[in-house]
Amino acid sequence: MRRVKLCLALGGVLVVGAACVSGMRPSELDVFGREFLTTLQRGDSAAALNRLDPGLTTWTAQAQLMAVAESLRLWAPDSTHLVGWNVVESAGRSQAALTYEVHGAHGWALVGLQVQKRREGQRVTGMQLVPRVSSLREENSFTLVGKSAGHYLVLAGAIASVLFTLCAAVQVATSSLQRRWLWVFVSLLGIGQLGINWSTGQLFFNPVYFRLFGAGVERGGEFAPWIVVVGLPVGAAYALWRAKQLPPQAPAPTTPGSARAAA
Repeated sequence: MRRVKLCLALGGVLVVGAACVSGMRPSELDVFGREFLTTLQRGDSAAALNRLDPGLTTWTAQAQLMAVAESLRLWAPDSTHLVGWNVVESAGRSQAALTYEVHGAHGWALVGLQVQKRREGQRVTGMQLVPRVSSLREENSFTLVGKSAGHYLVLAGAIASVLFTLCAAVQVATSSLQRRWLWVFVSLLGIGQLGINWSTGQLFFNPVYFRLFGAGVERGGEFAPWIVVVGLPVGAAYALWRAKQLPPQAPAPTTPGSARAAA
């Protein structure tokens, strides 16, 4: 059976925001979305049409819906995970974009649903199914294989920034600076950030940003890509400069008694 490739949108183009998480997990909308996908996979067109927005109950929308339902039946999903969501509240209604990762007989796919929650209930306003080569966990795993020079430069800069700030903090902590523990905190601050999406290689820059240790590695969720960021260790450099401006400490004076005792 050949691999089915389908990318249909009901009532407009829906961009699937894979692993994009905004706010708390929308449990109620998630239940509705899973029930709608199960209805499509089961082939219950009447129940699926009842969950559509009234503006989409046209012959064209029904034909598209049946095509998506047929694709889900052929896909025969054996697992479904909510991997991304974005919910916007406005004027007593909610507009949500839900992204599901499904796995079945033909591999992996992302299914995007646009759902509108009103007083009278929830309705689907858009849908999209996009086949994928592998799972999001695999695509967004942290690996050093096959990366660009930009990946390695940002990662090396992040490691160097962390090492420099830690070394500076130790030197400041053992110095004679007044309020040296405040200066230790200053030495751990990095300013600005240059980041890279480890999966896509997309770079971003924010000149006004403060980060401990001047670098970091983070991700927005279980299925999200890793983000590596590095900043300038300005705090560490300034704290070290202040420590070097201190006059050298004179050796402790020795008394005749202590000198005879040493002899």
